[in-house]
Amino acid sequence: MYKISLTKFILDNKIFNVNIFYYKMNFKNYKRVIRGDNMLDDFDLKEEIWNIVHTLRHGAEKVLSPIANSEGLTLLQVYILLYIHKYGMVSVGKLSKGVDINQGNISSMCKKLEKEGFVFRTRGHEDERVVSLKLTQKGERAISRVREKVKKFDKILSKYPKEKIDAVIYGFNVLNEIFSQLSVEDS
Repeated sequence: MYKISLTKFILDNKIFNVNIFYYKMNFKNYKRVIRGDNMLDDFDLKEEIWNIVHTLRHGAEKVLSPIANSEGLTLLQVYILLYIHKYGMVSVGKLSKGVDINQGNISSMCKKLEKEGFVFRTRGHEDERVVSLKLTQKGERAISRVREKVKKFDKILSKYPKEKIDAVIYGFNVLNEIFSQLSVEDS
């Protein structure tokens, strides 16, 4: 990527600085320009989204997987444990919705986490079909160590101005909104 210039645009009353780049892909140069109508010139938006998703996934695997693996967990298992930790005790149904995974799949994952000693499952007294999950001491310790290891990012993140971090978060939220709309259209 070669930086060309810095420009500003306003979206939802927020000012964002946008770098305009040349992307070198498949031996062709593509000029990425954000116009007033938010279209991309000379670049296929869908291809750019694929590239962003690939970069994010690769980055997450490269940076976060070793942290999860050091606890004997996958990224998804850490995400599940973090969700349970956040809410204390949750039903499998709430967890399924919260992490956006099919209830049958999340139930299988939770059984595995229970077998490995990270969570314990309890059935409801009034309705035995309702299964609730809570972290065990082992699960709490694993999450504590993961959170401690992730603190190393604070040093790096502190180098960026709050506005840039806000712009990244805003961009992720917009991308998530696009994916949500696309998944609704596909169903």
